Amino acid sequence: MTETLLRYEFPSNEKLRTFLRLADLFKQLSWFAQQDNANDHRAAIIKYFEIQEVTTRGDQKNDLLHELARFRSCLEPLANNDNVDQESLKETLDKLQVSRAELSCVGVRISHLSSQNEFLKTVGQRSGIPAGTCEFDVPVYHHWLHLSAEERKHYLNEWIKPLLPYSNAIDLILNLLRGTAELNDVEAIKGSYQKDLQGKTFTLLQVFVDPKLNMIPKISANRYLLSVRFSGANFGSGPIAEIPEVNGTICCCATGWAPVRRPPAKAPRPSTSSRSCCCPALRRRMRCKCSTACISCAATAAFRPSICSRSVLSPARASCTNGALRPPISGRRTAPSPTLFL
Repeated sequence: MTETLLRYEFPSNEKLRTFLRLADLFKQLSWFAQQDNANDHRAAIIKYFEIQEVTTRGDQKNDLLHELARFRSCLEPLANNDNVDQESLKETLDKLQVSRAELSCVGVRISHLSSQNEFLKTVGQRSGIPAGTCEFDVPVYHHWLHLSAEERKHYLNEWIKPLLPYSNAIDLILNLLRGTAELNDVEAIKGSYQKDLQGKTFTLLQVFVDPKLNMIPKISANRYLLSVRFSGANFGSGPIAEIPEVNGTICCCATGWAPVRRPPAKAPRPSTSSRSCCCPALRRRMRCKCSTACISCAATAAFRPSICSRSVLSPARASCTNGALRPPISGRRTAPSPTLFL
């Protein structure tokens, strides 16, 4: 059913976002590298440097090894389950073991691969500049583009080879993750759909929509609520069409639903503005924006005021230097300047 629908994916964490970005870049890099045209190979070089740019932050090798180990720990207990196809399970476990072994042998990070090749280093420094790889800027790149297609493919395959363990591991993890999907046919009333997750977390959210509807989903979710809002796809300058009722399929992918541990409710802190003066003789209070203090109580040490950290209370004038504590109005009887206990 989902083969004829258009799939949109929403990752729930930054690590999975990086995996999806890399999977898309690896797919484009592989396609451009298999072509014969020089412009396609130029695009392959651009994708190569984009992969390095994405992997600049974080340690993708350790993240992938951790995910492979996690999937293996989740699947190994199913070895004695009669309801599970043991041949498929063994094949999947073998793939996880092989991918983990290949990835462990990689000694150089993706972002450091081009630094070991003078040609890639030179082209990479100029590729970030608009039109920075012209023939007069990088003559060696111009010469490489005019090699035969077989020679360019040979070099591209040599440069892509260190990336294959990363690409294979990411594809395996995403395929296993998508295989845990729970399909639910839903209807978005007036283009809006909301669902209470009931304390369940998900790793990857998939939304399948009929492309004939010409609708784009905008997905927002947290640990408690899932919201999908559809908007019309407008590629011109005309008005957006009215959003009808949209029928689609939503899949929540996870390696197992996990209840959300809600933190215990904290007792509300008492408001300083509601404190009452403990001195019955003098009810006049001078208020700061961040604290409430009685001059008389401060003088007798019966009440220890909490002075705002942003201001300094001047005992001589009994006023806040930043203007938050109003000075006494002239003509009224006021208490003597107290000695403050900080």
